[in-house]
Amino acid sequence: DDEKMVLAYSRSNSESEVIAVFNRSGKEQTVLIPVTDPVKYLELLKQEGNSFKTVGQGLEITLQPISAIVLKK
Repeated sequence: DDEKMVLAYSRSNSESEVIAVFNRSGKEQTVLIPVTDPVKYLELLKQEGNSFKTVGQGLEITLQPISAIVLKK
């Protein structure tokens, strides 16, 4: 999302999936990432103030300014 200055991508194989989300802006951002099974994700990269939670069939991710989160299923 160029307007929010947020970049998200995922990589997967038959055994796992990794999602990386980057907040390049100077303010807190919240994004919704659609996923097939939102309850199975673990946080691989932890930065203070960042969080994620299940919302329907997605993950709601809140990122502090100039930060990132990496999740693995």
